Amino acid sequence: MYKIYVFGLVWTFLIAGVTNLKCHVCKDQTGTTGKCDATVESCGTDEVYCLRGKKWKSTSSSVGPPRQLSEHMHCATEEECSGSVSDMETCPTPPWKDWNCTACCKSDCCNGIMACSHGTVFQNLKLMLILVAGMLTALQPYLLGSLRIT
Repeated sequence: MYKIYVFGLVWTFLIAGVTNLKCHVCKDQTGTTGKCDATVESCGTDEVYCLRGKKWKSTSSSVGPPRQLSEHMHCATEEECSGSVSDMETCPTPPWKDWNCTACCKSDCCNGIMACSHGTVFQNLKLMLILVAGMLTALQPYLLGSLRIT
């Protein structure tokens, strides 16, 4: 019986410690910097990076500027980030030709300007409740044993 409670406690700690990475997400945003910070998504289990990319590309329009800067952000796999730079500031950005630059990072919302604080209070509370429930389950035989009426 003791082994079952120890297994329950270990399982609870494993589940509580596993949370998916959260990244800012947007596709081909142009114009004002910071538009991409509004949307945050939880990544899949194989997506261990947050990616931020910028493109300077030719436009097909005959009206307006011949090139346009766009930004994209999303969760990414290790494979997607293998050729990325460590910092967007190190990207070669010649204004006379098209370019695409990506940078990857490994912490929640690190690919945006703003931190992703929304949802963290609820998530921390949920993790605490899971840990308390696991500890109470593991300590149940001892707690009930001390309450025996003879």
